[in-house]
Amino acid sequence: MGKKSSADIREQLLEELKEDIDNQPLLSEAQFQAALHGEGDYSETSLRKTQIFKDLNLTEYDGEDATALLNQLTLGEVTGGTVSAIKKLSISALSVQADKQLYIRNRKFVTNRVDLKHYSKRKQHQSQILSATGLDDKLNYQGRIWTSQEAQTIRKWLLRP
Repeated sequence: MGKKSSADIREQLLEELKEDIDNQPLLSEAQFQAALHGEGDYSETSLRKTQIFKDLNLTEYDGEDATALLNQLTLGEVTGGTVSAIKKLSISALSVQADKQLYIRNRKFVTNRVDLKHYSKRKQHQSQILSATGLDDKLNYQGRIWTSQEAQTIRKWLLRP
């Protein structure tokens, strides 16, 4: 009985979250900046929805289901970190030159030792993701075939916040 009621409660909360996401508007640029600085009375859901819209550059997407897609991505991010995983995985799609420029730019703007350590950890995580997929840091492929265990390892790294 306890498992059934907890499953029902989980489903009810998920439905309420979906409704909340559907009802929240996108913030304008000024509203978004104000919300980032803690000014104004904007909901967390609106802020996340707008952040996802900006991060994935959905202004370029002009499909009929753009709103539904944005709502699904927002729900996925809130419940499971979907958009964060997409952003982490997108690094592997960069060309070698673009990756090198991004690396240099990120290192260039590090202002203190704490940021540098954080940046080094992030780079280490990205290298571990690439090595789990069979790629080296220069995106060279060694003909490795994935097993389900390696797929789980990749999934674990992609779902980290």
